Amino acid sequence: MPDPANAYFAARDVAGKVVGFCCFGAEARVPGGDYRDAGALDVGLGLRPDHTGRSLGAAYIEQVLAHGRVSFAPVRFRLTVAAFNARAIAVYARCGFHAHSRFHKGGVLAGDEFVLLTRDA
Repeated sequence: MPDPANAYFAARDVAGKVVGFCCFGAEARVPGGDYRDAGALDVGLGLRPDHTGRSLGAAYIEQVLAHGRVSFAPVRFRLTVAAFNARAIAVYARCGFHAHSRFHKGGVLAGDEFVLLTRDA
């Protein structure tokens, strides 16, 4: 998974252990969303569970966005998050993201609700 050719990157601690990941572009999208805004860079990210709830989220998000800004020079960032994930949505809001739209996942496992959030780069 952490292969830059697939727009996936691993975040490692000082000991070299993977503590999170991020991805950009199509890899960060969920089937069913409206991703037509060509100026927006889709961002997917996650932290290892033992690193959540420790007030690391906002700093991690800003680092991921800094990497995306340097690597892709987007106009906007866009995140797709499960609507039930209130904790993640709150962290994204603290980082300046605003809800743009909601949709239900398409495809075989359709039904889950997701929120698209955006922020200027």
